[in-house]
Amino acid sequence: MGRMTKAIGFGVILSGLAGASAGCGTRIGDLIFRGLTVELYNDTDFDVDPGILYDDDAGFFAGLLPAERLDTGRLRPYQTLVFRLRCSEVGTILSNDAEQFLDFGRTAEADDSPRLQRDDHYECGDVIRFRFEGEGSTFRVVASVNDQIID
Repeated sequence: MGRMTKAIGFGVILSGLAGASAGCGTRIGDLIFRGLTVELYNDTDFDVDPGILYDDDAGFFAGLLPAERLDTGRLRPYQTLVFRLRCSEVGTILSNDAEQFLDFGRTAEADDSPRLQRDDHYECGDVIRFRFEGEGSTFRVVASVNDQIID
C-alpha cells in the first residue's frame, strides 16, 4: 500500500507539472525561471512606441550601440506588456527614442531612459519597468528596477 501511495503522489506531481507547463494553475516556469522580467506600461492617452533596445553585453560599447530591439509593437493607452528574458540575453537595456503618437499626425519623443546595466542596476530575477507618462512636451520615460526609480 505504501508503494501505491507514492506512485499516486508522483502521478499527481507529474500531472501538476504537465498542467503548469500548459498554463494551468501554478506555473512551474515561474518557480524555475530566474530570468529578467521587463514590463512596459503606457500611462498616457496616446499610442507609444517604447523603443526598447538591449544587448547581451554590459560593456561600454554595448551601452553605446545595443544590438537588439525588443519587438513590442505600439503600446495602446494604459496597456501593459510583460516580457521574460534570460539573464544571459540582457546585459544592457534602455528605452531609446520612445515616441508618442498624438492627434493630427503629430508625435512627441521622450529623452532616452538611463542605460540599465546588469550587476550595476539590476540582477537576475529583478523586474525592470519602463513607464511612459505625460503627453506632448511632457512625454517621458520613467525606468525602475524592483519599483526603485533609476535616474
